[in-house]
Amino acid sequence: MSDLSGQGSDGKPATGAVAFVVSLLVLCGFMYFTYTYPYPSGRPPSWGSFVVFWLREIVILLLALVVALTIAASWVQRVFRKWRDKA
Repeated sequence: MSDLSGQGSDGKPATGAVAFVVSLLVLCGFMYFTYTYPYPSGRPPSWGSFVVFWLREIVILLLALVVALTIAASWVQRVFRKWRDKA
């Protein structure tokens, strides 16, 4: 069974999590490139055509953002609980 804690067996961050973050950054880079690329008309695409082209990936990025915010909120809550228990 795979370890979903984000840590490998040696306590270092799991390579799968790092690869996932890198792949999201590459995806954002591709999206930026396609929006700023001067097409043969000399203009970048409109927002509508950009969203239609990248809709599925935009949804994936939004879900990843929600998950990341949830994990961050959980981490902050855990840090404050430890701090409160020490006081």
